[in-house]
Amino acid sequence: MRFSKVDHALAKAAQKKNSPKGHPTKKHGGSPIEKTRASWNPALEKILVELLHEHNTLEYRGQNGWTSEAWNKIVKEFHEKDRYVCLTKSQIQEKEKELKREYRMLKEARKQSGASWNNQRCIIEAEPAIWNNIIISFPKAKNFRTKSFPLFEALGELYDDYEDTLAYQVQDDADATKDDNANAERLKEMPHRRVVAVPRNKEEKNPRGKRRVLA
Repeated sequence: MRFSKVDHALAKAAQKKNSPKGHPTKKHGGSPIEKTRASWNPALEKILVELLHEHNTLEYRGQNGWTSEAWNKIVKEFHEKDRYVCLTKSQIQEKEKELKREYRMLKEARKQSGASWNNQRCIIEAEPAIWNNIIISFPKAKNFRTKSFPLFEALGELYDDYEDTLAYQVQDDADATKDDNANAERLKEMPHRRVVAVPRNKEEKNPRGKRRVLA
């Protein structure tokens, strides 16, 4: 199951913390106008990724991401699944972008020579010197030096698999267009033949010189 590792991570987190619920958006200063910051936890991230998978179809998703209709449905269903958290559409969209960035970063970071991926712990394993090199190339990867990322596989299916499918479809459409253009060119090159229509109910001579009336 794509979310089994997430469930395992949530179970471990529940042992350390009694309340798995997220908190409403927090306000922090720094300017005359107070800004709001969304508060997320693994449970909420899992809900979001599950909903993204449910709407991961050509009807709701194109080359530029999920459609506006899809996001409206995702936000609505997100709040139905957890009524204790109040997050705006833009905050949920920003979290999707953040998860995508983190996934792609870890995907590239684990390709570093000497690094390996622990499927059970969902974490990159490497010697300190290797980790230092990883952090030089990916500064934000330091946040995951001891922190697991159980959504890795689910996000891989969400982005890599869909992009491969989309690329195949685009190529297939391009091939179909190429074939249509080739057929059109062949039709243009065919010699034009003059077709003479013979009116009905007119007399016509047969090869023997006799006259007959066409039916």
